[in-house]
Parts: sequence; structure tokens; C-alpha cells
Amino acid sequence: MRYQLIFLLIFTMRSAQASFVEFNICQDEKTYPPFHYSESETKATGKFGLVKRRLNTAAKGLNLKINYIKLPWKRCLKMFQTSRVDALLAAIWSKDRQGWGVFPKNKKGEIDQSKKILSVRYSIFTHRDSKVKWDGKRVYNLTDGLFSPKGYVVTRILKDLGILHRYFSEPTSIVNVVARKRLDGFVSTERVADLIIKEKNLVGEIKKLDIPILIDDWHIPVSHLFYRKNPDLVQSFWNRLEKSRDK
Repeated sequence: MRYQLIFLLIFTMRSAQASFVEFNICQDEKTYPPFHYSESETKATGKFGLVKRRLNTAAKGLNLKINYIKLPWKRCLKMFQTSRVDALLAAIWSKDRQGWGVFPKNKKGEIDQSKKILSVRYSIFTHRDSKVKWDGKRVYNLTDGLFSPKGYVVTRILKDLGILHRYFSEPTSIVNVVARKRLDGFVSTERVADLIIKEKNLVGEIKKLDIPILIDDWHIPVSHLFYRKNPDLVQSFWNRLEKSRDK
């Protein structure tokens, strides 16, 4: 009888494990506080980030086992397009991205903003003495250009405007470069930049231009393959993601 109970317990555990769907989400390996953190930063501080906490909350009660994969962002994008990862953490929808995977949409076929992970504002940050100006259409008084990480929608905007500077730096380090006047400025989500500037005691050295360069929503798109296999599960996850923003 004892062995039968043990066998039943093992069988139940294996059945429970087998019922979980592996959900591989790729994220940028760099740190963007407070949204998400690099592997080394997570190990050192225990911080997971706001976005990951919301994803974990949304997955509770669903038969989803989330695996976070940290890679260079452009590699995440390539792997996502070929369904080698199941989702991205996180992405802005754009016309040139609509074929990459499946974004949450409403009954009209439009992007469902209620299923966003969060809303973001991207602004230009410069040295306090800088004469750089942005009127919503053009940037004036540039010498070198503006930095933005590879593979981001806002980076494409800078490139199209002809003002992108291919400066190689960690997002958390670029503020020091601008503070030393070695670069005109950088573009970042306001929450990320404000936090980094404060942590580095550079509040008096770096200023934010008044007009945002982009205001949009971050979503958690899933690959075509994962969606075909788990359409109801994905919709349930997106629905729970909407509720997780209130917690």
C-alpha cells in the first residue's frame, strides 16, 4: 500500500509538471531600472524588475512556466521572428513589426491598449549647458548626435531623422558620457533615465527636454508558432496582464 501511494504521488507530480506549458520570454540582457535588470544585477541585488513581477503575477493560476532568456536585444528580435523564443519582454507595436508575431488586438483588429504591460514616454536628455532643442519635428544644435540602444523603435526614429550616434555604451553608463560633454545626449524612457540620473547623483548635470520624442505602450507579443498552439492560453495571459497592472 505504501509503495502504491508513493507511485501515485510521483505520477501526480509528473502529470502536473507535464501539464505546464513552457513559455520562453526573451529580454534585453542590459539593465533598465526599474523595468528589468541584467543577470549580474539580479544575482547581486535580487531585483527582478517591475515588468517581470507583472508577468509572474499574470501567469499565476495558468498552466504556464515562464523561462526568462537574457540576450542582446537584436538577437531576441531575430529569435522571436523565427519562433525560437515564444515572446518578447517587451515591445512597441509598429507597422514593420506586425508580421513578426502576434500582438494583442481587439475585435476591430486594432492593437488592444488595455493589454499593455505599461505605457512609456521617451525623451531626449542632454547636459544642462547644452543648446540642443527639439520642437517635436526637428532637433537643433547637434554636434555629435543622440544615443539610443540598438533594435528599439525610438532608435529607428533617430536614424530616420539622421541624428543617431552609434555610441557603444551600457544604458546605465551613457549618462556619465553626456555629463562629461562627450556626447550631445541620449534618448530613453523617462522613468529609466530619471532613476539612473538620480542614482548617479547627476540630477544637476543632466536635463530633460520638454517635448517627448515618443509616447507609446509596451506589449508582450508572442510568436506565431506559440499562438497557434496555445491561442486560449495566450488570451487568458493577456487578460490577466491587464489586471496585474492594478496590483
